[in-house]
Parts: sequence; C-alpha cells; structure tokens
Amino acid sequence: MSVRFRVTWTLLSVFFVECLVFGLAMLPGALLWEFFALRTYPFVLVRIVVLSMAFVPAYGLFAFSLMVLSALSTRWLGWRTPVNVDMPIKALEWPLLCWVRYRVSVHVVRLFAGSVFRATPLWTFYLRLNGARLGRGVYVNSLAVNDHDLLEFGDRVVIGDGAFVGAHRGTRGRQDGGRSARRPRHDWTGNRCRHRCAGRRPLPGRCTQSRSEVLATEG
Repeated sequence: MSVRFRVTWTLLSVFFVECLVFGLAMLPGALLWEFFALRTYPFVLVRIVVLSMAFVPAYGLFAFSLMVLSALSTRWLGWRTPVNVDMPIKALEWPLLCWVRYRVSVHVVRLFAGSVFRATPLWTFYLRLNGARLGRGVYVNSLAVNDHDLLEFGDRVVIGDGAFVGAHRGTRGRQDGGRSARRPRHDWTGNRCRHRCAGRRPLPGRCTQSRSEVLATEG
C-alpha cells in the first residue's frame, strides 16, 4: 500500500472515531443541561443562573464520559504503542500510524478532561482503563504522561505537575518503539521531570527533584 493511502486512512479513521467518541460523550451532559432548560422558572434571571450552574456538572459528565469512551475505543480498535519496533518516520508504516492514532486519542482526553481530573482517582482510573498497570495509591498530576499501555507503577507512586513520562524515543528521523517504563513503590517524581525508558532502574523510595531527568527500568 502506498504512503498516501496509509496516511489518508489514518486521518479519516481517527477523525471518524474521535467525532463518534466526542459526540457520545456529550450526551449525558447535554441531557442533564436539557433537563434544567425545560423547567419553568418564575424569572428569566433565575433561569439564566440555573442553566449557568448546570453547565459545571454537565461538563464533568462529558469529561468523564470522554475518558471512558476514548479508552474503550482505543482498546477495541487495538490502537496501542508498538513494542520494540524501529519505525522510520519517513516511511510512515502501519505501526507508526497506529501509534499516532493512539496519541491523538490520548491528546483529546488530555485537552478536554485532563485539566479537570488530573491528580484525582478518576485520572488514575482513566490511565488504568487506557492500558497502564498502576498499583494502589497512585496519583498523577501531569498531563505529559504518554504511552499508557507501557507504563507500570508500583504502589503509592506520585507523578508531579509537568513531569514527562514516556516509553519511546525519537532520534534522527526514526521513532523507537516503546519499552515498559516502570516506577518502583513509594516513588515521587517531582515537577517538570523527564522520565524515559533508558535501561536503568531508579532506586525505590527515591524523591526526584524538579527539572531533572529520570531514567526508567527497561521492561
């Protein structure tokens, strides 16, 4: 198959899936907002205030639904990070394009739901549903966590604000396939750290300072 066909199919498929997921995720919040919109109010000002307040729980329902539906759709379609695959970017082969679709789905959730739910158990729930293997008491306060299906965190791991966690590397026009990125138990990764798979094991219970680079365990 030609590169043009692969790219076209990738763009069309990810556009269709994301539109479907986004539309279905809107339904619970839209129904809630419509419930309040159809009520009878004594004054117009009361109606405006109630509808304005209803927007908050409606958006929360939308964001949660988006997380669930996006994770389920990528799992069902098999959009995942390729493991131990060397992917020349110029060739635009299927493994790379599949990973691109997975990243697009993650980015949509990060954009519309991440700022609302990060550092909460609901964000941890989404990461688990999207493929991450997380222990008990894990909290992630970062939106720069990638390759969820290759992440493995032990119990009581905390990822700070702005920390980058991923399991792939790109060099000289090539994208290295993912390797399992692991965090030991009782570990805290500070704000704006970078955590990449590089074949070294971090010490258990270590507190990594801000703006440092963390080397992950290679799975």
